[in-house]
Amino acid sequence: SLKPKPSTIYTKLFTGPSLALCTMLPIKDVVNPQGLFFPKERHCALCLNDTCNPGQLYGRLIWQLGCVNACPVHNIRLIPSECGAPINKHLHQFARKTLPGVCPKCGSINYRCRKEAEVNASDDEVWKAQQVAELISYFPKASQLFSLNKIMDGLTFVISAVAEGKPAILGRRAGINKSTLWGWMHGHFSPNLGSLLELCQAAGFSLVSVMKGNPIECPTPYKLKKIAKVIWKPTKEEREHAFVQALTSNPPICFTTVARSLQISRKVLRKQFPVESTHVIDRYQQYLSEQKIAKRKAAEELVMNVIEELHAKGKPVTQRNFQQLSGKMLMPRSLLYRIFDDLRNEQDKTAIKPPV
Repeated sequence: SLKPKPSTIYTKLFTGPSLALCTMLPIKDVVNPQGLFFPKERHCALCLNDTCNPGQLYGRLIWQLGCVNACPVHNIRLIPSECGAPINKHLHQFARKTLPGVCPKCGSINYRCRKEAEVNASDDEVWKAQQVAELISYFPKASQLFSLNKIMDGLTFVISAVAEGKPAILGRRAGINKSTLWGWMHGHFSPNLGSLLELCQAAGFSLVSVMKGNPIECPTPYKLKKIAKVIWKPTKEEREHAFVQALTSNPPICFTTVARSLQISRKVLRKQFPVESTHVIDRYQQYLSEQKIAKRKAAEELVMNVIEELHAKGKPVTQRNFQQLSGKMLMPRSLLYRIFDDLRNEQDKTAIKPPV
């Protein structure tokens, strides 16, 4: 009678002492459940291959969350828990078993039927996974640490510190609608975990600290990228060299390309170098005009040659015959079509009609 039941052993081995702590129930009152879970089961291949602790061969909670795409331990992307073996290797329906870490279709342990190599996760994906893993570790004390009022206080502090109290600024940076962020701040509805994670990443604060109501800054990929980004300011010699290159290159370079290469607005550049800017603009305009004239001349020569060839063959000058002989499509309102129509009408007017 003292022997534990199999169900009790399974619960302690695979789900821990408390089943509630292996679900999102501890924060059900502070996080919006919409879109919380990923529609399909996923796993980390390296976690399943780690057989040091057999009690870890269970479907981890973090694998099922939609905002997490990486393993916080091995920094690789999660893969779908689907069979990778061919159909002829699948077991019969009655021989299949539902066991933790085992493919239900072919019976492969740790989903070794999937032979693709592990893919390293990005810095953003790893940061999000680590933040959510830290959040799950606080689940035993979630009722004392997290509440909707504390999240409101945390969001108010973050927006005041980063966006000067304007939700629209931080919302634009994190990709969140300003009305949604305003609703979180005033407690009209609970925040979505994925969106809250994006906001913490853009602001540079840890997820758990914001949910506790006491935000603490932490390095995020978004912040590190902004710090690492070097603002390049071209020197006067570099600007003069860009104008010399634009005035000597063949074909000419337009003024917009010069301003974009120097990362300076066209208005500021024209104010700093008025003479050089005018020369570049005039040279490029003349080039465009010459190109336009040459293009029209080439089109006229083509149409005249085709029309003469049609006359030589005794065929009427029609759009269909022209397209068959030249291999060019006469699209409506195109340059070739307009030239063809003008020359055909001109020849029709100058044609000598035979006497009656």
